[in-house]
Amino acid sequence: MKKMSLFFLLAIIMTSPLVFLRASEPNLEIRTEKIFELGKEGILFSSIDSVCEDAQQNFYVLDRMASKIYKFSPDGKLLLSFGSKGQGPGEFQAPHDILIAQNGHIIVSEDIAFVSVFDSKGQFIERISATKGLGLTFLDEDLFYAWIWDEGGRTQLLVDKEGTILKKFFSVSSDDFSVSAPDESGRQVMFNYATPEIAPSFIFNQFQNLFVIAINNRYEFSIFNSQGAKFSTIERDIKPPKLSTKERDFLLREMQETRNWPPWIWKLVRKNIAKTKTYFDNILLSEKYIFVFRIRENLTDQNSLFPVDIFSIDGDFLGSTSLSTQPLYVSDLFMYSTVYNKEDNLLLQKFRYKIIE
Repeated sequence: MKKMSLFFLLAIIMTSPLVFLRASEPNLEIRTEKIFELGKEGILFSSIDSVCEDAQQNFYVLDRMASKIYKFSPDGKLLLSFGSKGQGPGEFQAPHDILIAQNGHIIVSEDIAFVSVFDSKGQFIERISATKGLGLTFLDEDLFYAWIWDEGGRTQLLVDKEGTILKKFFSVSSDDFSVSAPDESGRQVMFNYATPEIAPSFIFNQFQNLFVIAINNRYEFSIFNSQGAKFSTIERDIKPPKLSTKERDFLLREMQETRNWPPWIWKLVRKNIAKTKTYFDNILLSEKYIFVFRIRENLTDQNSLFPVDIFSIDGDFLGSTSLSTQPLYVSDLFMYSTVYNKEDNLLLQKFRYKIIE
């Protein structure tokens, strides 16, 4: 492949929100074509937190801030919308995930152990309330992913409707993402500085009847089917990227802008931050591929690219590339990502993609 001029390469990155570059090894290319974007006219999204498709390639968008679900045809025509803030049937308090069950039902999972089930027309069917776990996510009729606070930190789980723990996965010590110290009143408080770039965080995602479990400070993840049986485990023997002093200071400044903590707490946080970055920002599945989105190469540069490792769904490593942003959802043919336009509208963009091996 001929070398591109620096000007031409920068022009591509700046004008396309989803750009893939060929890596040096192995040879791998992802070609994308933007089909359309939504959110400029008619429908204005408050947030876009989860996207999925059904068997007919209709796609669904969860707007967490508005507590609303949108269903669109494959060409972007609005077919229906439903949901509102509240605690009644068909209402949501803290929705975080949407998926289409194998029977065609629309499943909306909430942070606080609720799962609401709707038919394909958005009519409420039932609300499931599991008795144990946070960030509850529907996997099958009586199988849910969750995490809990336990002694010393947090743990990933599979649970049933009654809250019975069926499997435990990774655990994270609270010392890895927080410091404990007295606040100004003298009360002992945990100050949480968890960010995915530097602190261990749980990774969970699903596509149809498969889901992935990982923790982002280890390059190891497992694929399971919707009954909880392990499909494959994948590891790579590579070192975590180093966190530069400039990147550490940048992250601290970003945290200080949103956390009004006393000066002595920031001294403890600075002392406790790891010297290396974590491995993953996210992992997405499609029917054929596993996309591992790694931490950006330069955290101080918002235009820095995201390295992406791609595996077959059976676990074979196919190669690496980079992209300028991360999609929220990947299906067999399409990728969905978000971007803000000049008017500060949040847009959902749909791309057709093809992997060239």
